[in-house]
Amino acid sequence: MNNAQKLNAFNVWTHHMAKELNEDGAGVSVNLLDLQRDNMEDYKNLSVEQKTVFIAELTEEREIWTTGQQPTQHGCTQDINNVCSKIENLCLGLKHRTGVEFFYCLVRNMEEFKMAPCWYFSLKELDEFLQGAIQKGWDPEKISVMAEAFAVTGCNFMNQFVNPSELSNSIGLLQQLLAAIERGACHFDCFSPVMLAEQQKKHDESVAAGLMTMRKKHKDTETKKGKKKAAPATTDENMPVGGNEAGEEIAEHPLKHHGSERIAERV
Repeated sequence: MNNAQKLNAFNVWTHHMAKELNEDGAGVSVNLLDLQRDNMEDYKNLSVEQKTVFIAELTEEREIWTTGQQPTQHGCTQDINNVCSKIENLCLGLKHRTGVEFFYCLVRNMEEFKMAPCWYFSLKELDEFLQGAIQKGWDPEKISVMAEAFAVTGCNFMNQFVNPSELSNSIGLLQQLLAAIERGACHFDCFSPVMLAEQQKKHDESVAAGLMTMRKKHKDTETKKGKKKAAPATTDENMPVGGNEAGEEIAEHPLKHHGSERIAERV
């Protein structure tokens, strides 16, 4: 993927001249060869130190292009599309040369950048096979949402807050919720006892007017719940209390041996 030309003093100087021209006269179109020919004397008068500075500046600029973050949503989206296109072309070429299949998932790790998770399968049937072959189910949308949640916040998706988790895994709905939270339309309130009473009164009035429906109560809602009473022990009428048929007394012993019924011992 590294197809950039090796830097040399003349090319760096040309880049510097074109950059200055674009900054001074936006929208002006100039032929690059004409620009080099008209300013050739300036290039010949450059010292070795000046050429070294130009090369260092362009090298640093290229490193920023490679590893730096794009400042805008459009720039990030364009960068992702370009890189994904290169990855797919390289892997498809590898597939034809060596006989391999591949798939990848791309998710964001910044809250500021908005994008839906991206999946790519070199073979469509591979996705269909995994849906039936994996025991707990293969759901690319659910997997990508979980991966994105962990990448953005490092959250434990198994311990979600109740209300947001009731939403589906649709990116659109989650983005609407995030936008509402950011602009303050969706927020949490801590009610005082007076405010809570007013809210309860409004709720009761809405229910009485038929604007809201109450949830069905469980049939044992108002029933007091306590410990279940143990069933009374049954005794054999023919067996004397505290002894056996021979009249020998038996003392209860708490010992149980490997799950057996040994609960008594002769004395």
